[in-house]
Amino acid sequence: IPTLVRSQSEFQCSTGDQSAPQGNCPGGHLNTSGIWVCPPQDNPCDCTTDDCICIRVVGAADPNDILGPEGYGEQQWVAMKDRLTYMIRFENDPEFATAPAQVVRVELPIDAELDPFTLQLHGFGFGAYYYQLNSAPSFYSDRITGTADSLGVYVDITAGLDVVNRKAYWTFRSIDPNTGLVPLDPLKGFLPVNDTTLSDTIARPGEGFVNFSLKPITTAETGDTAQAQASIVFDQEPALATNEWSN
Repeated sequence: IPTLVRSQSEFQCSTGDQSAPQGNCPGGHLNTSGIWVCPPQDNPCDCTTDDCICIRVVGAADPNDILGPEGYGEQQWVAMKDRLTYMIRFENDPEFATAPAQVVRVELPIDAELDPFTLQLHGFGFGAYYYQLNSAPSFYSDRITGTADSLGVYVDITAGLDVVNRKAYWTFRSIDPNTGLVPLDPLKGFLPVNDTTLSDTIARPGEGFVNFSLKPITTAETGDTAQAQASIVFDQEPALATNEWSN
């Protein structure tokens, strides 16, 4: 019985029969749902019983980066009074991804030479959708419903400053309009597998970004270095780090 699920594992193979699971799939383990999960195999559907369930796992994958002020010279010098503007970009890479991303989390630990309380959110976007925040708030939360016709989901966006952990964060969450929850269908999500055959002048469906700015701390001195490196998580995948931007 072919089916689709989201998982960190590439394949799972199970009869679903708890009465004699070890005889059907030796070397496996009973998961939290009471299903016997087989160890990885060269042929994931090579079970010893006819009622074996082969689960093809799908998921999202992303390369990503961060861009900041170009500044001057090789060390990208900026003035201590300048507001430093950054962009974090992410993509659902077609070379690795097999499904849309449903939830994307972006985090940026704020460097000691930058003042977290000067955080301003300038905008964000994904695919053909771009949202500019003219008021440049330090916190933002909204549900985007205009995506339902094209993507089949609403998108909840929450962004702001985590004061305790000294980091900026953004969360994009796909919402099923019928249930108000993250979709059960793994092929529904706000960030489709990217189409890299499109021209750079066209908004590609599987790409997204966030824009924001910070100012140096008031006690910064000439020669101090401000660094910025974000991490991005697609669904249940491990966090991936961007490059490090330095001024």
